[in-house]
Amino acid sequence: SALAQEGAQVEVIVVDDGSDDDSGAVAQAAGARVIRQDNAGPAAARNRGVASTDAPFIAFLDADDRFLPGKLAAQLAALEGCDAEAAFTDVVLVRDADTPEERGGVGGARRQGPGAVPERLDLDRLLMGNPLVCSSALVIREAFEAAGGFDADPVLVACEDYDLWLKL
Repeated sequence: SALAQEGAQVEVIVVDDGSDDDSGAVAQAAGARVIRQDNAGPAAARNRGVASTDAPFIAFLDADDRFLPGKLAAQLAALEGCDAEAAFTDVVLVRDADTPEERGGVGGARRQGPGAVPERLDLDRLLMGNPLVCSSALVIREAFEAAGGFDADPVLVACEDYDLWLKL
């Protein structure tokens, strides 16, 4: 889904964080540049991917997520001419490859509730909780670097992205 984005120049880098399956080979065969490393966790893998490129905008896509068509182009347009450091989208949760899921086990697509990702998100709103999904982010590289990237402290696993949003 990253390689299929239209309206945005895309460089896909996959950091194989010590996987024991063929995911790195599959990604490479699809056209991604693959970097292999011993398992160091999601923050270290994301930081390694960012360090391996000089792209001015950085998007993250976890192995169990996918981008909808036009996601990156829409986010680039949203960032143009504004003072934001990142752009985020709502998400749809999917249980299996093509089966949308609603939290609570009821079928049907579940998008984040109204206002889950407000038009502008500031620190006061972020301090109330994290409404953002890492794979929905497009971050300006300079802002990412100024914030110090993801903190790879193992204590932050599963909330390393929230920590970054707070720093941004």
